[in-house]
Amino acid sequence: LCVTEWKYLRSYICSSKPLNLVLSDNEAFLVATVFTGFLVWDIQRVQPKTFKLPHNVHNMLNKRNSTVTLAKNNTMLVASVRQLMYIWDMATQFLTISLDVHFGRILQVKQLYLDGKYVVVTPSLDKSIKVWTLHDIHGDINTIEHHKDPIMQISVNEETTIAAVTTRTSLGIWNITKGAISHSLH
Repeated sequence: LCVTEWKYLRSYICSSKPLNLVLSDNEAFLVATVFTGFLVWDIQRVQPKTFKLPHNVHNMLNKRNSTVTLAKNNTMLVASVRQLMYIWDMATQFLTISLDVHFGRILQVKQLYLDGKYVVVTPSLDKSIKVWTLHDIHGDINTIEHHKDPIMQISVNEETTIAAVTTRTSLGIWNITKGAISHSLH
């Protein structure tokens, strides 16, 4: 697909300065990270839904990766601030759960559909990657450790469940479902 021309459709009003913008996987929603939470626009509408973080919790600028994603067919908003993960119900805008999931700051939140399950992948400064099943957020957790450095970014091929993981000094190729490293470059 080659885009030859951009066309203006509409403006979205944002009451706070966005720290980050993310387009949903199906390109139906736009998510703005703001200091006190998140604003989510249905691309077809002008007014956003507001998702507020708990009192005294604030977002910070993350230039490298997105720490927010829409998950489970856009029915959940999953985000992280520091080592905490927050999940909101998109229909009610209610914060359904907050979990302390890592020992270091989460650098990316990635939603995937693997083996018939919706999962969220969270690489962290604590040198681990965690794979969370959204069907049972307290139960099925796959932790991938064995890194010498903090994980800076992860890219996953959903068809093969293979992930490329970058640290400051290396690249690792992982099988996400098995939690096993297949190749490493330093």
